[in-house]
Amino acid sequence: MSGTIDAAPAPQAWRIRTGEPSAEGWTLVGERSFPERRSFSGQSLSVEEALALDDTSDLVVFVMPAGAATPYETLLRAEAHVRADRSRAMPPMELALRARFVLSGRRALAVTQDPPQEAIATIVHFAALSEEIGVIEDELARLWPRRKILARLTRSVGAFDLRHQRDVDRDTEAVAALRAACYEADYRLALTDPALPPVARRHMAELSLAAEFQTRLNALEDMLELLVESCETANERLTEYSYFNWERWLEILVVAALTLDLVFQWRRP
Repeated sequence: MSGTIDAAPAPQAWRIRTGEPSAEGWTLVGERSFPERRSFSGQSLSVEEALALDDTSDLVVFVMPAGAATPYETLLRAEAHVRADRSRAMPPMELALRARFVLSGRRALAVTQDPPQEAIATIVHFAALSEEIGVIEDELARLWPRRKILARLTRSVGAFDLRHQRDVDRDTEAVAALRAACYEADYRLALTDPALPPVARRHMAELSLAAEFQTRLNALEDMLELLVESCETANERLTEYSYFNWERWLEILVVAALTLDLVFQWRRP
């Protein structure tokens, strides 16, 4: 965690995105390690500047100290701004732990007495995992209608069905990638990142439980298992028929060649 995050007890805001810090004024505010490394760069903003960000794909985070250090009107405005975001990045939720978190879409508010970097680390890791699970859900929703064609190909197939081979290959690759993404999300739920401070680890675990991440992943994995089995069986059927079809035509060519040879020998004086 970068030491440039202001630890002073005053309201602050951050605009955060994935990727190494490159532009002037952006700094590294969080990292994830194994199994796939991911970094998060942030830009420090005033609360007013953050409130003006109505249309951005970046994560907008408000961190405000509990008590008199935060004007009540400022707290209300920030909370209303967070709740107004209805994108799918994070589920709308509010949770009072050692800090109070209000999350919705790509916006978040933390009211805490702890150092700001702990709240920012919690939100960054939670938002990243929430986004990744959402991507898995969207991709699975795209692939799910394919199960009907795949189911038909798990039975006997014919020459006309070979036209599906490329699509089945693409489905198999996509499903394998989704399965890997699910495994990584499971890993991150089971073992919080060692880079997280202890308080942030506890907060991350509680937020993930409230968001039902594990329940969602379990349901996704059951659906993925069906698609995996369907892809594997469909590939076996198509491959077997392709080999059978190739061997059949080879046999026909051999028989035709032998027949022609016999005809030529019969006509030879």
